Amino acid sequence: MNYVNDRFQELMGLEMNQKALEVMKKDVDAFMPGFSDSPEKLSRWGHHYFCDDDGGRLIFDLNSPKEHRCVVCGKVYRDETQNGVWITFYRNRAVVMTLVSALIYKATGQTKYRDYAVRVMEFYAEHYQEFQLHNKENVLCESYDNMVWGCGKMMPQGLNEAIVAIRFIQTIEILRDELDSAWLDRIHQKLFREMFRLMAPQAVAIHNISCWSLSAIGVMGLAMHDQEMIDYAFKSQFNMHEQLKKGVTKDGFWYEGSIHYNFFLLEGVSYLFLFSKIYDYDFGQESTAILERMFVQAYQYAFDNLYLPNPNDGWPDLNLKTFSYVYHTAARAFGEYSPVGNILKIIEADPAREPLCRCRSLLLLRNHLPGAAAVQHRFQLCGLQARSPQLDDFPHFQLCYATERFLECVLEVRPEWAFSCPPGHHER
Repeated sequence: MNYVNDRFQELMGLEMNQKALEVMKKDVDAFMPGFSDSPEKLSRWGHHYFCDDDGGRLIFDLNSPKEHRCVVCGKVYRDETQNGVWITFYRNRAVVMTLVSALIYKATGQTKYRDYAVRVMEFYAEHYQEFQLHNKENVLCESYDNMVWGCGKMMPQGLNEAIVAIRFIQTIEILRDELDSAWLDRIHQKLFREMFRLMAPQAVAIHNISCWSLSAIGVMGLAMHDQEMIDYAFKSQFNMHEQLKKGVTKDGFWYEGSIHYNFFLLEGVSYLFLFSKIYDYDFGQESTAILERMFVQAYQYAFDNLYLPNPNDGWPDLNLKTFSYVYHTAARAFGEYSPVGNILKIIEADPAREPLCRCRSLLLLRNHLPGAAAVQHRFQLCGLQARSPQLDDFPHFQLCYATERFLECVLEVRPEWAFSCPPGHHER
């Protein structure tokens, strides 16, 4: 099995893909010739890129590294924190454009796009050890031995660094036939081995970030034939098998209780699963079954219009199409006619379908957690008009809707979130 689809050239000949290719070329041609970075620039956490007055996101403008305007009120920020977030977004843009450049080269054979990708990877490999070790709270550390948990170098978190590692490996897989062994060994030693030293000490709990670190370590190890990395991903104390076995409920839902984190985790693990297939490494029968069940169960959680509930630390208006790219990665590994592959066809076709559960439950969720100030837990009614009934008798609770199957799963994990379903408030 190859990373690049055997039908790649045929598929790229389709009109819609040709149009997409032209858009990608414009993006790359606008960014890559002027690429410039320095390890002296410190990245900051992307969650800081919001307006203090109204919560609006600040506009990332490639031509404005020192001024950051709120999309809502127009207020302009010029402080070092926002400048540091701009650095994070710029580097993320460079990493994504590197991957896109490799794809364009594969589709067109135009060597400038291959050279763009190689140039960026070489820059970060040659300078990686010069980047300041720091975390999202901007704590600076001297070495891997005394760093606080969560540190990155290029990026403000080890989590972001794991994503960078996987993007660069994807790029290498696309260009592998064009890259000589000496170049690959240099990138392996100067970049990926250093990333391994950064991420390994951070995979120390059953947690979505640990899963991303392990996925990146495993993907790097498989692609670079580095047995130490492979063993760490699959055999260390909190290895990927343990993550899936202990972190996924019997209902196929990640224990942190959020649709967003459920799919965020699936994205990272799916890369490792795909590379295990590519390099003929046994992902394990139990882990494979858990991963497949997570994808299938997510389809079961969805409303009839494929929208998803959004409890806990999530985002509104999420649906299965939002995460179709994750299903694409998984279907590539599981197979086109697997349960995951078949669900992907439904997502892409977006047909009308029979309800998985015609009953939707109205539930009252607690607005507070023990020992903390009031915290609202909002469940949005996706695809239907939400009602705003009077809840004077229940001042500390928030009204929400969800499919009964989803509620069963969530309440199994976090039973303290709800206390009852009031009589007479049940829709069918």
